[in-house]
Amino acid sequence: MKKFTRVACIAATALVLSAALPVAAQAAPGSWTAPASVEIPHPDGDGSSLLWRISSAAGTMGHVQRGSGTFGEYGYDTDVVVTQLVCTGQDVTLNTLSFVPNADFDSTTEVDTGDFVATGTGTWAGLDDAVQIRVFGEGDLMRTSHLLTNNTGSPITVTWKMHHDWTDAGAIAHVQTSTGDNVWDASDIWAGAYSEDPGVMVAAFFWATPDLLTNASTAFIDNNLSLPLVNLTEAFSGDQTFNTFTVAPGAKYQLMWFDSNTEAAAETNDARQAALTTAVAEFGDWEWGVHDRSARGIDVTIAGNWREGHYNPQPKTATLPNTGARLDGAWIALGLLVAAGGVFAIRRRVRSVR
Repeated sequence: MKKFTRVACIAATALVLSAALPVAAQAAPGSWTAPASVEIPHPDGDGSSLLWRISSAAGTMGHVQRGSGTFGEYGYDTDVVVTQLVCTGQDVTLNTLSFVPNADFDSTTEVDTGDFVATGTGTWAGLDDAVQIRVFGEGDLMRTSHLLTNNTGSPITVTWKMHHDWTDAGAIAHVQTSTGDNVWDASDIWAGAYSEDPGVMVAAFFWATPDLLTNASTAFIDNNLSLPLVNLTEAFSGDQTFNTFTVAPGAKYQLMWFDSNTEAAAETNDARQAALTTAVAEFGDWEWGVHDRSARGIDVTIAGNWREGHYNPQPKTATLPNTGARLDGAWIALGLLVAAGGVFAIRRRVRSVR
C-alpha cells in the first residue's frame, strides 16, 4: 500500500474564515506538517480518543481509530488485531498535479467547538491556494477545503481526481451508494461502507452538491482479482474523476470534501446502517448543502462545489449532473460534494506506519 494510504486520516482544507461568521476562541497556534495524527477526545468522556491520521497537506485521509494514549498504543504501529478501525487511503490531484505547500501549516484547537484546525497556503495547478483542514470536535467528521484563486491573466480549467486505496480493507459487509446499490460509479454523489465482526466504525465520503460538481467517472480495480471492480465487496483501489470546472482570471473557487467516520451503537448491521443514515442526513436534509457545523469557518458565498444548505427533511432522490461550474466573477452558489469513502476492515492486521 502506498505511504499516503497508511498514514490514515486526511485533512487539508482551505482556510477561508468569513468575517460574517462568528470566530470561535482558539488555543495558541502551533506549527503543523503532514503526515500527522489528530487526536480528538471522545464525546463519551471516558478518557478515550478518536485518532485521525492525516496523510498529506492536501487533506487526504489514511485511517481513523478509537483508543487511548499515544499513536503507537492505538495498535496501528504493532502487529495486533485492531478493532474499531476505519482504514483507507486517498491521494488527490488537480490536472494530475499535487498540491505544493508554501511552508508548514499553523494549527490550533478551537476552545468553543473543540475543532482541530490546520491552515496554510500553497499552489495547485497554476492556482494560488489557501487550505483549511478541520477535524470537528465531535470526532466523526473531517472537512478539507481549498480556496483556489486564479491570479493569472487566463482562465484555468481544472480536472479534479481522487485516488482511493482500499487494499487494506477486509470483508466489506455492506456498501451503500446514493443510488441505492453497492456499485460506485458516475451516477453516484456519495458512498459509505462498513464491515462486520467486529466493528462499529462506518465510513462515508461526500464530495459535492450534485448540480454544481458531479462524478464524471470511476476506474476501480478489484485487488483480489486484478480485474475491473464489479461491486464494493472486495478490497480495491483506483480513481474517481469529477466534472471539470473553470476558474476565470481574478476569480476564486472553493473546493471541499468531507470524510465521515461515525460509530454505530452496536456491532449489528442495523446499528451500522443507522449510523450511515445519520451521516448522510447531515447533508441530505439540508438539500445537499453545507450548514451549521459543516459550514463552520468558511465563507459560503464563495463559488465552489458546495452551496449553502437549506433545511428540507424530506426523502431525497439524488439528482445528478451538470458539467460543473464556470466562474466568471459572478456569484455561484457553493456546491456540495457527497461521497462516502468506505469503511474498511475493522478486523485487520495492521502494518507499521512509515
